[in-house]
Amino acid sequence: MVEVTESVSVTGDADTAWGLIGDPSALAEWHPAIASSEVENDLRHCTLGDGGRLEERITEQSGQSYSYKILEGPLPVSDYSSRISVEPSDQGAEINWSATFEAQGVSEPEAEKLISGIYRAGLEAAAQRLQ
Repeated sequence: MVEVTESVSVTGDADTAWGLIGDPSALAEWHPAIASSEVENDLRHCTLGDGGRLEERITEQSGQSYSYKILEGPLPVSDYSSRISVEPSDQGAEINWSATFEAQGVSEPEAEKLISGIYRAGLEAAAQRLQ
């Protein structure tokens, strides 16, 4: 099992940060790799910039966090479970994104690097929008 955790600190309060990232259907509004995203019931459908598609199930929404699982998509992972959350910090807020998964078709370090890069790109884009 591979574990990935990425975080970014942002100025402003946690409510403002959550206002940007807290709506699972709004992923395309802040993540540069996502061309479009929509939620229907508990299923999120994402279209990537290269035309690939992800289908995810939102498994929990609580406070300033939500969790989801990838059901289908082009990423080289299986049993993928992820959580994104916002917590207050002394400087403003911290956005945390974590996942556990099995590498599929690539080595664990390759899968870890890929997912970590996806998270970093999204968190950095969110931080820029919140500055």
